Amino acid sequence: MAFVALGYEHCVANMFFLPLATMQGYPLGFADMLTSNILPATLGNIVGGALFVGATQYYMYRKG
Repeated sequence: MAFVALGYEHCVANMFFLPLATMQGYPLGFADMLTSNILPATLGNIVGGALFVGATQYYMYRKG
């Protein structure tokens, strides 16, 4: 819920909120949901996690 409140995109949170929106009557097809939100959010989460978390951990715990 904090991700949504802060305006961040998180693939797992979107997998809940987008189907909920369609159940409430918003006209959103599965292909639109996948290509315009779930896929870009998932790729962004992977890249962001690898860069920000991975690079930070590498910098902090590298030897030498």
